[in-house]
Amino acid sequence: MKNAADIDAKDIPVREDTLTPSQAARRHAHEQALASSRLAGHVPTAEFLADCKAHIVGTLSHDEVRARSLARALAKDREARSGAAESGTESEAE
Repeated sequence: MKNAADIDAKDIPVREDTLTPSQAARRHAHEQALASSRLAGHVPTAEFLADCKAHIVGTLSHDEVRARSLARALAKDREARSGAAESGTESEAE
């Protein structure tokens, strides 16, 4: 099994020989974006990679993928803030 940091768009199970030109272009864009984010230390989640696959094959739009990613990030932020507030570690400046 690959280390999560080594996952990229080529690991998304979409058969190369079945891609249309627009799907191939979306896959290339995802490959580039994932490579860039890995260099910045980001490790993609399984949910994000599933959204990437759905975008590549055309079942999710770019805007839908962005909205789903944002919703997950906001949910994690709310969860972290809730946990910090419950433990009394939230900053008074907030």
